[in-house]
Amino acid sequence: MNSAQTLLTETAVSRLRYQPMGLADLTDAIINRLYGNRIRPYAQFCMDWNYNPELRKSILEEDISGDCPPDVLAAVASVVHGLCEKDGLSHLLPAYLLEAKAAEELLLHGEPIDHPWSRDVRDAAPDVCWQHNVFYDTGLLYSTCNPLTSIRQRL
Repeated sequence: MNSAQTLLTETAVSRLRYQPMGLADLTDAIINRLYGNRIRPYAQFCMDWNYNPELRKSILEEDISGDCPPDVLAAVASVVHGLCEKDGLSHLLPAYLLEAKAAEELLLHGEPIDHPWSRDVRDAAPDVCWQHNVFYDTGLLYSTCNPLTSIRQRL
């Protein structure tokens, strides 16, 4: 790499800002299909949650109850509740998240709930999924990646 390329790379990297996804960002990504994939926003949220424990309390203080369709709210609540259970933070969950429940059983991956694979996921899902009627693989809660892959670039 020549000196001009090195300078350009250093300048670009110095302008990157790591912005972990909060609840409002998550609902925005889901509603507007920003990732083009049903499960990806949840995985990104879980990655950011796992890499930024210092932000968890402030994330839980966000109120998305008025801006969110009921089934999306139930899905977000199921994932956030699962993360809180995993990390021992259930006492911080706001009531509106605890009470959110989908009208019909949903699978975050988007497969029909009566598909054999979906039944397997549902049966092995964390206990909190039953409370919200929204199911996902337990591995979602432990999503991690290289922190650089979850950086939103603002150049």
